[in-house]
Amino acid sequence: MWQCFVAKRKLAGSWLRYLSVVWVGYHVCLSSLCCSSAVAADPPVEIEVIHEGPRSILAPQEWAEILGRVGFARVSIRGRRSGDALGVKNIGSAQRPRYRVTAFLRNDKIVLPPSSQFSKRELGNIKAWMHQLQKGGTDASSSLQEPFGLSAAELDLVRQQMAGHVQITTKGKQRSEVIGQLVAGQRFSVVIGGTIRQKLDRTQSVPEELAGLATGTALAALLRPAGLGLQPSWDKATWSVVKKKADNQVWPVGWDSDQSAARTVPVLGKQVETQVVTLPLNTALDQLADRMGIQILLDYRELEKKSINPKDPVSMRAGRFLYSAVIRHLLRQHKLTFAVRLDDSAQPFLWVSTFESLKGN
Repeated sequence: MWQCFVAKRKLAGSWLRYLSVVWVGYHVCLSSLCCSSAVAADPPVEIEVIHEGPRSILAPQEWAEILGRVGFARVSIRGRRSGDALGVKNIGSAQRPRYRVTAFLRNDKIVLPPSSQFSKRELGNIKAWMHQLQKGGTDASSSLQEPFGLSAAELDLVRQQMAGHVQITTKGKQRSEVIGQLVAGQRFSVVIGGTIRQKLDRTQSVPEELAGLATGTALAALLRPAGLGLQPSWDKATWSVVKKKADNQVWPVGWDSDQSAARTVPVLGKQVETQVVTLPLNTALDQLADRMGIQILLDYRELEKKSINPKDPVSMRAGRFLYSAVIRHLLRQHKLTFAVRLDDSAQPFLWVSTFESLKGN
C-alpha cells in the first residue's frame, strides 16, 4: 500500500513538472508573438475631424463610432477654427511613425486628404484609405486627382467663396444682367470673353426665381442652359466662364446629398390633399415649391434637348398623397424626375431633369 502511495506521489509530481514546463513555454511563445506583432504592426493613425455645414445632434457621435471601427487609434471631432485645412502629419519619428489626419465632416460625408469623400456606408473604402496611408506614408494621400486642379483646402475655400445667398430678384430679367449683378458685389472676379458675353446676351430671360440660393449654384444654373459653365482658378483668384465640353469640368448646379431625399427634405414625406386639376407644369411646380418652402429648379438645357416645354399641361387627381409622390406623378407625365441637391451653402433644393441626365450624374 505504501509503495503504491509513493508511486502515485511521484507520478503526480512528474505531471505537475510537465504542466509547469508547458505553461512557461506557452508564455514564452506568446510573448515572442506579441513582440513580433508589435514590430510588424502598421503605424497608428489618429484623426481629428472638423465638423462644418449643417449641424446634427447625432452625426458627430455616429462618425466617431464608425471611425473607431475603421481602426483609427484616436478620434476627436470639433468645430471649425480659422486656418483649419485637410492634411496628414507624422507626429512620431521616421523609425516609428504615428500619423495625425485632419479631415472635414461636410454634408454627412467624411472628407479625407487630399479630397476623398466617403459616406457612412463606405467603411471598407475608409479602411483602404487608411491602409494606403500606413503603407505609403504622408505622401500616399497626395496620389489622388484633385478637382479643378485645386487642393482640398483650396476647393473648400472657393466653395465658401460661393456660399453667399442671392439677394436680388432674377425671374424675368436678362441673363447677362443677372450674372453681372451677382458677381458685382463679390470679392472675386469673373472673366467672361467677348464671344461668350454675346452668347449670353442672345439667350432668353431667366425663367425662375433664384433669390435665396447660394451664388455659385445660381451662377451654374444661369450658365447651364447656354451650354456654359464656371471654373475656379485658385492661382489668379478668379473664376472663368467657359464653354461646357465633355472633357472639361464646370461648377455643378448643386451637390448630391449623402442622405435620403426624405431625410434631407423632410417635407417630402408629409401628406397633402390634392384636387382634380390641369395646369402648366412650371405653374404646378411653383405652387408646390411655395407650399413646401423649398426651391425647385428645372434643368432647362436637358428639357430643350428633349423638346420638353415646361409650360405644357399636367393633370392631377383628387386624393391625399405624399409630396414626393405628387411631384413624381406630375414629372412622369413629361418623362422627368427629380433629385435632392445641396447648394454651396449646404441648403437643399430640388433639381428637375430627365432620367438619363440624373442617372448619368
